[in-house]
Amino acid sequence: MDRAFMGQYFDIAYEDIITELIQDCPEYQKIRDEISAEQRELFSLVGDIKSDVWQQYETVIGKFYSSELLLAKLAYLRGAADREKMLR
Repeated sequence: MDRAFMGQYFDIAYEDIITELIQDCPEYQKIRDEISAEQRELFSLVGDIKSDVWQQYETVIGKFYSSELLLAKLAYLRGAADREKMLR
């Protein structure tokens, strides 16, 4: 398998892979709703989106979302490699 090509294909073909994957997954939406509720509670404790604590939280969450996207890409590449092995 040409991993570099498949990685480029993933980047082009799946602009918003997370949204595409979760469309028919109520379990994921339930977890996201729980996260949103916890975020609102945290925000009320912090008190202001300009606070250092909230800015640090935003940084952490941004990196988490980046890691989630990378994980989806790695799963896609693993699936492509597994498919190629099965076809041999």
